[in-house]
Amino acid sequence: MPDKLVLPADVRVREIDGSAIPRPVRELVRFDEQGILSVVQYLNLIGDFIEAKTLRLQGHLRMTGGMRMQVEVDEVYIASQEEGERWAIVIIEAKSQKERIGSSQIRSLVNVARAEFAGKDIVPVALKVEREGTLLLVRFRYSLAPEGHVDRLDIADLARYRVKPPPLSWQAQP
Repeated sequence: MPDKLVLPADVRVREIDGSAIPRPVRELVRFDEQGILSVVQYLNLIGDFIEAKTLRLQGHLRMTGGMRMQVEVDEVYIASQEEGERWAIVIIEAKSQKERIGSSQIRSLVNVARAEFAGKDIVPVALKVEREGTLLLVRFRYSLAPEGHVDRLDIADLARYRVKPPPLSWQAQP
């Protein structure tokens, strides 16, 4: 089963107002995974992308999966479902410009998150910083094998965002 996800190139870029980023953060935030995740939180990009009210639960959540394998989710959000009556767990895997989004890693994260947050819907999202300074968000849907692990993983939705104006450190990036 191929691990590399093929993403369409013709995804429209959505411009998002960067003024919600506080001035000191705009001036100091770095153009790395953690800096990108901070900006995503200030701009409510996860909520905008999945079209739900979201709350940040925590970053760098370590969990132990099958065969005592350790995995780490870069960010975990909670998303409102059914007008706040139910909550889903949004797991976010962030990738830098040089890293690729791999389906096997997303599968592993979903499998472990399903065990960690039993009874909650799991919404897997990948966030990738692209060379043009855009932020690519990919939401996945999955189906389970009879044994209960993720069998099939597909792209449910994707969007590209450009922050205008970008944080100062982002402006020098290619």
